Amino acid sequence: IYCSAIRYGPGAPPWDAFSMVTMTYEDRPDVLDDYRSGFLMRTGKRLKQIDIALQGDLPTGHLIGDINSDGINEALIRRYVLAYETHPHWSLLSKVTIFGADGVSSLPPAEFEYGVRDQPRVVSAANAVIGTKSEPLKVMDNDFVDLIDINADALPDILRTELGGQHLAYLNQGVRTEGGRDYIQWGPPQNVDSSDNGDLALVRNLNEAEVSLTDVDGDGLADLVLNSSINPRYFKNNGDVSWGSTKIIEIKDGEDFPPAPYSDPAAQTVDLNFDKNIDIIRPISGGYQVWYSLGPRRSDSPNTHRYSPKILTPGASHDGAVLRFADELGNAIPGMTLADLNGDRVTDVARIRPTSVVFAPSMGYGNYADSIVMQIPPDNGFGHDEGFAALTPNGLLNAELIDITGNGLADLVVRGEGFRELWYWINLGNCTFDQRRIVTQLPTAFSNPNPEIRWADLNGNGTDDLVYSDSELEPGQKLRTIDLGLLINGDPCPFLMNAIDNGIGGRTEIEYLPTTKYAISDLLSGNPWSMGLPHVSIVVNRITQKDGLGRSFETEFEYHDGYYDGVEKEFRGFSRSERQEIGDDSQPTLITEFHFDVGNRNEALKGKTLRTLYKTESGEVFSESEDFWNVRNLFAARPSPDDLLAPNGVDFPFVERSVGILHEEPSGATQPIRLEREYSYDDYGNRVMAADYGQVQDDDRNFGNDERVHWFVYNATPESSIWNLEVETFTTDNSQPARLVTHNRIYYDEPSFIGLDLG
Repeated sequence: IYCSAIRYGPGAPPWDAFSMVTMTYEDRPDVLDDYRSGFLMRTGKRLKQIDIALQGDLPTGHLIGDINSDGINEALIRRYVLAYETHPHWSLLSKVTIFGADGVSSLPPAEFEYGVRDQPRVVSAANAVIGTKSEPLKVMDNDFVDLIDINADALPDILRTELGGQHLAYLNQGVRTEGGRDYIQWGPPQNVDSSDNGDLALVRNLNEAEVSLTDVDGDGLADLVLNSSINPRYFKNNGDVSWGSTKIIEIKDGEDFPPAPYSDPAAQTVDLNFDKNIDIIRPISGGYQVWYSLGPRRSDSPNTHRYSPKILTPGASHDGAVLRFADELGNAIPGMTLADLNGDRVTDVARIRPTSVVFAPSMGYGNYADSIVMQIPPDNGFGHDEGFAALTPNGLLNAELIDITGNGLADLVVRGEGFRELWYWINLGNCTFDQRRIVTQLPTAFSNPNPEIRWADLNGNGTDDLVYSDSELEPGQKLRTIDLGLLINGDPCPFLMNAIDNGIGGRTEIEYLPTTKYAISDLLSGNPWSMGLPHVSIVVNRITQKDGLGRSFETEFEYHDGYYDGVEKEFRGFSRSERQEIGDDSQPTLITEFHFDVGNRNEALKGKTLRTLYKTESGEVFSESEDFWNVRNLFAARPSPDDLLAPNGVDFPFVERSVGILHEEPSGATQPIRLEREYSYDDYGNRVMAADYGQVQDDDRNFGNDERVHWFVYNATPESSIWNLEVETFTTDNSQPARLVTHNRIYYDEPSFIGLDLG
């Protein structure tokens, strides 16, 4: 369903003359399929043109025609024409042209640029290898070692568990550059604290079949899980290099425990109902057995994590057969995997075959749409090799569905079909793959002909990297990483708008950085983030505005202490940020520092500004303001809902007091001026008192004799037609008793305009 027209006129329709907005669409090559609603919602059109017109009394000098195809002529007022020329497939808006009433004359178009390019058919990784420094002696090819984000900064760290009752963490300290080459710096070993569970976690090792690392509670951090069929439990990853208390995995109203999917090839973990909790599925001949992770409940013990009883769903199938991850003997079926093939952020079930990929789109709750076959396009080699017709058995074993382009769609990636090569087919989002592309000159010279390979965002820029592990190599060579997303896209932040040209000389350029860059910068400066942000987010780093006369104006941004709420599954932003407006010979650099409440103590305050400082480039403050917030509970549900995510009341946040400080001399040579204001509100959100105390010295609010207190009265008669409107205001000073300065009354006339006071 697409909105095609909006009509508006005087009074109620029908109208003799009215204005209209008409939208025209065209087919889009990148059709979007979304199954999150439980059924298919397809977006197959994109906006092409917007016409604003008038029907009825037609003015002269306008283009006249049947613009909305209703058989009656209209006069064109304005026309917007949209163009998508940036990419041959993806619908990226590149130009908007505004035409006048004659339909011919136009303003210079506004143009938009993005960080995309056509990926090359063949690209070399010879100069794209990211090295490493200070890595541990043993890396991920050792059964006792694995990757995990242990400090909630979205950078995979290394966990080693083989030291007899001791877990060691080597923190990923981000990418550095030396001699023109990038490398990942690893921190010294740190003991993982386990005092919350009496050090029970430390006796478990990663080489044990029943031990795994997975995010049980959906907070973005992998926990240490003990997959015992009798007493399954896990130790929560606290995000501060420590294991939390022991949490027991229980089944609500049932005794059929879910399988240990981390060691059972027949079972898998996946978010089935889009609540960002990790559910478990196990295909059987008649469908899928499903165990839902129920998330936090008030009725549960704080040391309990519950799953639902087993539920049987039809599951995913192809040609009448259930798509299973293991055969009847428990052997993993080659090519079976989970991936998001249509980009709706719901994980689908897929099977990679020699000439195609079959996938069943997930509709949520263990239900799947009819399977779709995505053919793998053959080729004649395009001068590089003999070409591709089908995957070999070895290629099938090394085929994966990974989003290496960063567009949210899983691409087909195959290792081992060519010497030191990786083949990939870009997912075009319309159930087809693009032509084969090849990455050549992958790392070589390993101690093992089949080195351990992982996909992980080791450099923290938001896309999965190809990571080779070999503990037998020399220091600096044990871990070798290739950022395939950057290599093939040519831009670390693809598909984001990076320039706007307004057509009359003005140009705005936008640059981005991942949040991990700021986290590492603060860590190295001795200010590690105090709250966890386990997911990489891309944020604006710099905006440059050019006026076409050779002048440019730069604004840079910095972010500190990001926060992700693991219960609400919500990124709350940053508790502090800075905006730096770069100066020149005509004006100094201005730094504005913002402090925010991220709602980690009271959700009602999330996003509220707490403090703002205006500083010089050297850090001298010349102006600051601070707001003091209060939260009034207007309604509390009784009893409280069991689900912690369910609404349990209505809270009203409001500024109770604000303080401004002016530093006439930022160096501190003069006494700063302090200004204060105070506010009160009623339960309807009306401001009933606003006190402007002006300049305050010490605790004397009457200093300077410049105080004014404003009082507001509202009609509190619900049956009145003007209920909750302001009817009276008073202004007094702050003396005791207060002296009246002004008194205003507001009168509202009823429809007959007889002048009655309804206040």
